[in-house]
Amino acid sequence: MNWRIGASLHAPIYFRILLMYFYKEADMPRKRIQKPCACRCGRITAGGYFLPGHDTKTLGAIIEAVGGIVALRNLVEKTLDRDVEVELDQSD
Repeated sequence: MNWRIGASLHAPIYFRILLMYFYKEADMPRKRIQKPCACRCGRITAGGYFLPGHDTKTLGAIIEAVGGIVALRNLVEKTLDRDVEVELDQSD
């Protein structure tokens, strides 16, 4: 009975060895690359552009800086030289 307990402790190691043997490096999960938060707070993300909630705070700051959502839409349309299309459901 003790041999089963010992074998189960080593099972994760054997499983990882089998995965490395049978799967190519491209098939293995990618490591997340840490990078600075795009909101410029100085903190490091776990791989995304923003820390949780920082994208919303950044968007709010941008909207406030340009004078509101209408002003932001006008600025984007003028810069891109095309209309911003908004898709609404029938219930909206």
